[in-house]
Amino acid sequence: MSKKHHFQTLSGSDIKRATVRHYQEKNTMSAGRSFALWQTFSMGMICGGFLLGFWHDFPVTMAVLGSLIVLVFTLLVGLKLTIYAMDSFKPFEFYKPKTYLDDDKLPVYTVIVALYQEKNSFPILLKNLLALDYPKDKLEFLFMLEADDKDTIHTVVSHILPHNNINISVLTLPHSLPRTKPKALNAAIPFMNGEYCVVYDAEDRPDIHQLRMAASSFAELPDDVVALQARLTFYNRNRSLMTKMFTIEYDIWFHHFLPGLMRLGLPLPLAGTSTHIRTRDIHDIGGWDAYNVTEDCDLGMRFYRMDLKTLILDSDTFEEAPIYLNMWIKQRTRWLKGYMQTLFVHTGRLSTDISELGFLKFLGLWLVIGGQILSAFLHPIAIGCFIYQIAASDFLLKELFVPELKPLMTFLLIAGILIPPMQAEIIYRRMKKSKILWYTAFFHPIYWGFAAYSSYRAVLQLIYAPSYWEKTTHGLDLDDETQEWDAEQETDIKDDTKTDE
Repeated sequence: MSKKHHFQTLSGSDIKRATVRHYQEKNTMSAGRSFALWQTFSMGMICGGFLLGFWHDFPVTMAVLGSLIVLVFTLLVGLKLTIYAMDSFKPFEFYKPKTYLDDDKLPVYTVIVALYQEKNSFPILLKNLLALDYPKDKLEFLFMLEADDKDTIHTVVSHILPHNNINISVLTLPHSLPRTKPKALNAAIPFMNGEYCVVYDAEDRPDIHQLRMAASSFAELPDDVVALQARLTFYNRNRSLMTKMFTIEYDIWFHHFLPGLMRLGLPLPLAGTSTHIRTRDIHDIGGWDAYNVTEDCDLGMRFYRMDLKTLILDSDTFEEAPIYLNMWIKQRTRWLKGYMQTLFVHTGRLSTDISELGFLKFLGLWLVIGGQILSAFLHPIAIGCFIYQIAASDFLLKELFVPELKPLMTFLLIAGILIPPMQAEIIYRRMKKSKILWYTAFFHPIYWGFAAYSSYRAVLQLIYAPSYWEKTTHGLDLDDETQEWDAEQETDIKDDTKTDE
């Protein structure tokens, strides 16, 4: 592969192809299409039915609502307790290659980064990408930029010019809607020469061995394993209570919950970064959905539909946690809106989707994706209802729900509060990390309130701006707390190599 810098402003036709690529090739499964008629009708009937019920017979309607809330949280708590029990008896082992490929056997690897308003983050990003333990003549970097983002363009060009021995392409996209990350990734597809590809975000600090580990793993894995997901965590985890809670959520998600979903054969929502994929599979699956603001979750569901597997790689990528609440809410709004888009897309053709997926897999998709949406949406409502019902009759309050549900509501309320600390304790004891105190997880009921507010914003945006991408600002917290982790990773891979020898 030749070593050179390549600068190109993409044409309008290039952008049109990137926008409609998935929309046309998979035209019945894109967030660019309207909701299915049955979905719109069902949502209208449910909302209208409850409003009419509250007006006509409030007690009966509350009993029905309470029963539905109890059903939802019984399923979610049951899933989490099942995963907790499995992880307690047999800890999950992340994938490591049995042997690491020598430099001459490593394939060309494509690294794609979509950048917008990232002039502060790019210098450190470039430093971390160039530090990757992979032969430089087998690396290609594709930086996808927006034409109106002059500051980032200037920063990128000025910083890459000294590295004239690295294959770097700077591809500029003219303004068009939707302005989303997956559209930029689709625009990169014709320029990808690597056998494997990975998407990184602007603030990412991947483990330096991650590409070598992924390439070596793909070489020994069967073809039905199409993706390797590295774990994500935050380098500024100790900045505030909010960043600690977000870090705990991420660590539980990648060290505990996703592995549990994998064991149970349930769908895995992929991360938006550090997902390693065979390039041919990206071509075969039709690229990313340019209209979906969580293209990663959608990609995971499409792999699930096709019985293709994802493994979790024993490697970390450090990101920057939002340090302000309004930033976190905007990011969580986008994620929840994207989950809603993904759920509607993959359940829109009801009979076809059930026949293609099978009834159990269809229910699994609803449990994982629908469960994330409903848990965020209903948490404060459920906590309020549960506390009211538990206190009813004992504190001169009238019971609103079926009295027989009181013991179950009590259990769900206690379990909901205790499960995050239990999950955090088990993974941090295993990781032997003491810097993040697991008892911070007891603050998660407050955290759920912020998630609920974000879900309500997501519903509104889904109606009036479905493909609007709320940008997360990066580069505000550049302190490096990853050195001790890097040292451990260096030791780990050396120990693995000795074992292989």
